[in-house]
Amino acid sequence: MHRLRCFWMPTPGGYYMEKNEETPMAMASTTKIMTCILVLENAKVEEEVSISAYAATMPKVKLYVKKGEHYTVRELLFSLMLESHNDAAAALAEDIGGSFWVRRKRLRSILQKRVRQHYIDLHRR
Repeated sequence: MHRLRCFWMPTPGGYYMEKNEETPMAMASTTKIMTCILVLENAKVEEEVSISAYAATMPKVKLYVKKGEHYTVRELLFSLMLESHNDAAAALAEDIGGSFWVRRKRLRSILQKRVRQHYIDLHRR
């Protein structure tokens, strides 16, 4: 049924179960999960985020934020994780450092050898 499966347990044994774990596949929501982790590590949830022109122009699945609007990190995290909104992902990533964010995600994925990903931009790859 599933083409790829990998369950990981944070124990000395490491992986619990794997299926096709070496097969390259689209990252789907993994990028948004990594964005959430980095935001939680680098921002306060009550902090306000100002929406940029870039974040306001994200495609397809979005919250429909407008340039200059303000949201808390908490509100954008809910939008990101519950609805997978691209504009919330972009606003949060910009808030914690834009291109710095991409470098941090690459470094983190290298350090977590279980994750084989290559991050290029803020919301899709």
